[in-house]
Amino acid sequence: MAKCFCGCGKTVKGLGPRGGNKMGQKSVEVTQRLRYAMTLVADLEARQVHVGDTAPMREHLDSQLQTALGYEQSWAFFGHGNQMDANAEFLAFRRDWYEWTKKIDALTTALELSPEDLRRL
Repeated sequence: MAKCFCGCGKTVKGLGPRGGNKMGQKSVEVTQRLRYAMTLVADLEARQVHVGDTAPMREHLDSQLQTALGYEQSWAFFGHGNQMDANAEFLAFRRDWYEWTKKIDALTTALELSPEDLRRL
């Protein structure tokens, strides 16, 4: 049996909680990528290898990190066997999360590209 991604040590049982656990694991990966992206931006700023002010990007990444942490908490809620009252509400939540992860994956991938990679695009 799978262990809960949140680190509580509980075994995740049942179809719904296991699905929430997998999505929670993905949320943790996204959180890690956002944190890494934040270090990349800070590094560019420290080396003064940037054009313009990096504050808007840092603020955007921080905002997305807070969103990621919220998603982690929500998926832990589901992974622990809790449910939303309305199935439609859950489906909308999952759809929003999925779309958000695609956007964050694209953003963090772009930030990880080297100048050489960017010139090839």
